[in-house]
Amino acid sequence: ALVRLEVIRLIPKLATRCPGIYRRRYLDQSLTFLIESASSAPPPKSRVDVRPTAFSAIGQLASAMRDEEAGGGDIMGPTVRIMKVNPSFIDEKKSDEIDHYFVELDEISDFNKRINTIFGLISENLQSSNTSALRLDVLGCFANMVEALGHHAAPYVPDLTEDMFRSGLSIPLIQCLHSIAASVPSEQLTIERRLFEEISFCLGGTKAVDLTCDLFSLRTNTRPKADLPKMTSDSRRMEKAAVSNLSLSSMNPNMRPKTILSAEPDTQNIPSLNVVSPKSSDVLVNMSQKPEIVDKLALSLLTLRTIGESYMRANGPNNGNLLLPFLRNVICMYLEHPSSDVRREATITCCLLLLPFENGLKRGQNFNTLLDFNLGHVSTSLMEEVLQKLLRLAVSDLSPVVRLCVIRGLDSRYDPYLCQLYLLPPLFLVLEDEALAVRACVLQLLGRLSRLNPAPILPSLRRVLMDLIIELRCGGDNDG
Repeated sequence: ALVRLEVIRLIPKLATRCPGIYRRRYLDQSLTFLIESASSAPPPKSRVDVRPTAFSAIGQLASAMRDEEAGGGDIMGPTVRIMKVNPSFIDEKKSDEIDHYFVELDEISDFNKRINTIFGLISENLQSSNTSALRLDVLGCFANMVEALGHHAAPYVPDLTEDMFRSGLSIPLIQCLHSIAASVPSEQLTIERRLFEEISFCLGGTKAVDLTCDLFSLRTNTRPKADLPKMTSDSRRMEKAAVSNLSLSSMNPNMRPKTILSAEPDTQNIPSLNVVSPKSSDVLVNMSQKPEIVDKLALSLLTLRTIGESYMRANGPNNGNLLLPFLRNVICMYLEHPSSDVRREATITCCLLLLPFENGLKRGQNFNTLLDFNLGHVSTSLMEEVLQKLLRLAVSDLSPVVRLCVIRGLDSRYDPYLCQLYLLPPLFLVLEDEALAVRACVLQLLGRLSRLNPAPILPSLRRVLMDLIIELRCGGDNDG
């Protein structure tokens, strides 16, 4: 078994040296040997299982045959096979003088003949594998095969996608899915939708999130837009009057203004955004502090950031933020998780995905009010709710790393919102943070906001500067 194991490891290394010659002379026999090794279970008394190595070798062999720089090419194209002639068919007088070979052109390649067998073995082992080592090598084999075959592997991807998720999320699975999506773009939407369902099940305890159908619909990727009404001169005048009457003394403990507009809004002319969110009773938040659970939650949040960012950048701000209900109902719950690692990942995820990208003003565009900014048709109430939770976390979280992640995550997209008066008090409180890095970061943030709303920010910054100068003057060395 050990000799067989070493031969399996040696095959893809030999193929890498010269793929063209190896394909013409040895590929047929090598594939037969590797498939037989991958499909044969080890004897009961044997401690050596060659199946993981065989699957890994099949994927590496496909990649080696595909390497054009080393002399490879399309592994699904016709095969030129060179074989040595049996000496018994040659004249005895010439048999000892020179070796004879014959060349055969096969319209069907060696991989094409065995593609159904290889993917069948992959599916069988993904469904029945009980060992993590075998599953890891099977996933690697699948990723290498899809990369080597390209669009030829598209018919096999949908059937195997569900099998790959049987053991839950893992780093090898994410890497495999990334390779498949890059190699077969036509299946990227299917993979991302199934991946989001798995993330929803891991974080919220349910796959029946309405957002999945809206976010990764096979028919369309956009929700019908709701045209926001343009502000009239009366509404602009009411807003300016309300903002001018705001002051720090009018703030309540919930950081919202006590005074509200006396005029009732015209709800008949405001279109409904129809934001569907899962019921709070359907969401099951995992508050366990076990290391394996914490790692799984952190991986799920990291994966959500990846697919969420790619989706939002691809669709732009005009389609709205369809992730907002999921952030409010599921991800925000993990801001209170006992593990600081989970809270950090949840914080970064909320800050990154709360607002659409490229949501600022265009060059040369004039504005008279903050509501002239393109909000991307997101629900402002949901966005402000999540934003206030993040600001409270920046003030009260026990971990300085989490507090720093909140402040760093509030990039320039949030400036039109953070510069409003009722959102500034938490930022001023962070100026008293015990961690120097947090104080320095929030000072930069307030300096950036002072360009949009200098009246309430600059006086506080002057007081902070004066306190620092006094501290430097009076805080001498006690030993001196």
